[in-house]
Amino acid sequence: ETPPTLSSGSSCAEAVAWLSAVLPPFEGRDAALAAFSGVDGAALASMKESEMKRYGLKKWGLRRKLALLIDASAARSEGSSAAPAEAHDSEAPSAGETSEGSAPPPTS
Repeated sequence: ETPPTLSSGSSCAEAVAWLSAVLPPFEGRDAALAAFSGVDGAALASMKESEMKRYGLKKWGLRRKLALLIDASAARSEGSSAAPAEAHDSEAPSAGETSEGSAPPPTS
């Protein structure tokens, strides 16, 4: 079976199917997927990492991974060889927030 793909033309159902395929297990995953139910491919492709918190993606590492997967999927669907890394605001973890299994970044 072919895994779902994501493009700016994906419907809300297609976008949620793609998210379901790429998001790893985490506490609150089902609620997060339900929160994304009204988000189509175009909205997901243009979503900033900071906006993902509203949909239940609380860990920075998870939001960052999703942003990179969205960029890669967009590049594949448009036939581009370069992923648009600037499409999402690459936010650093906030104080006390860590990526999956890593220590907080050092402060200067």
